[in-house]
Amino acid sequence: MAEIPEEIKGKWNWGAFLLSGIWGIGNNAWIALTLALIASPFLFFFPLVSMGAFLFLGWKGNEWAWRSKQWDSVEHFQKVQKKWKKWGFTMIGVLGVLFLFLMVIIIIIGAFA
Repeated sequence: MAEIPEEIKGKWNWGAFLLSGIWGIGNNAWIALTLALIASPFLFFFPLVSMGAFLFLGWKGNEWAWRSKQWDSVEHFQKVQKKWKKWGFTMIGVLGVLFLFLMVIIIIIGAFA
């Protein structure tokens, strides 16, 4: 098994936490995809269990990604993972705006009903 560099060992991976399954596919980290697919359906029924799974993904993400692909360097790895982080937060922001927009529409419709 590939040795995990100290620069990334034990560091949090936002891409794995926020984009879980998609991140797993993009990083050839199939265990992440499997865990995300198992945890996602339970998100509404057992949110603490699902959140625990996603926290675990964030915690182990760097290790799984490093071992699952051939990286040019630690810097290359960090650059790629930073892009995943950016897209994860972008997705959360877009979903947040869409949710607020939907809530405003529901309130407006409710006011005229």
